Amino acid sequence: VAGGLLLSGVGYLGFKDQFLPDFRETDFLMHFVEKPGVGIDAMDRITIRASKELRAIPGVRNFGAHIGRAEAADEVVGPNFTELWISLDDKADYDASVARIKEVVEGYPGLYRDVLTYLRERIKEVLSGAGATVVVRIYGPDQDELRAAAERVRGKVASIPGVTDLKVEQQVLVPQIQIRPRAADLVTLGLTPGEVRRQAQTLVAGEKLGEIYRDQKAFDVALWGEPAIRGDQHALADLMIQTPVGAPVRLRDVADVVIVPAPNEIKREDGQRRLDVTLNIASDADLGAVARGVEAAVSEVPFSTGYH
Repeated sequence: VAGGLLLSGVGYLGFKDQFLPDFRETDFLMHFVEKPGVGIDAMDRITIRASKELRAIPGVRNFGAHIGRAEAADEVVGPNFTELWISLDDKADYDASVARIKEVVEGYPGLYRDVLTYLRERIKEVLSGAGATVVVRIYGPDQDELRAAAERVRGKVASIPGVTDLKVEQQVLVPQIQIRPRAADLVTLGLTPGEVRRQAQTLVAGEKLGEIYRDQKAFDVALWGEPAIRGDQHALADLMIQTPVGAPVRLRDVADVVIVPAPNEIKREDGQRRLDVTLNIASDADLGAVARGVEAAVSEVPFSTGYH
């Protein structure tokens, strides 16, 4: 008994920490994530090409994919996000098929991609909200500083042995119309900043006025500007704003209409803005050692006041 316990102890010391066991599932889930702003046509072309290569692998039984998600879905993503699924035949050479699948997926450089079994991906996403083994989540008020802090973390973590698929959550600047009311001009006309923005928003983004019910379906009734007007900055500046005294005034006379760069996506948690740095662990690496290395590296990264 003593000898058995001694051998067990020696064997335990030789084990490597692992987030999840390598499930030998036959259902696989892959993500192809391009930069925000990439359209459906480009992702459609990539997905069709990947489907042909994956279906040509011996043992692959079926293939499926979707691009983007509806706005009311449980996981909202843009058209730059594709999720692919394949299933292997139970009689296929499992290891050889998985190696071939990874080889095909790695043949698409320039975009974020991964290969996970379905159960492993679901568990990761439920635990952290991200499909990665380790997530460094940074909180703070300003998006630019969050981005800078994330890049500092990424640079510090990149040199740790065993780190793979390291990336900062993708984000790009997109043009956004901004209405900046001028307080002095508003006072003279009895207007408020909220009223000016509401009338401008009605023209550009629309305003729901009611609903029509027909054939057991509900249709929204909305007031919206014509495409030629709402897509023209100068036409928007000429929008006639109704004042409390009844005399309309042009938007440009009470506010500045400018186009500014803004993040395509802002995520929040517990009322704070946040940004993720995600990474996976190499198959031959020790999760515990890598996680401790990441924690030590992040502790050395300087953060501005109000960021953690």
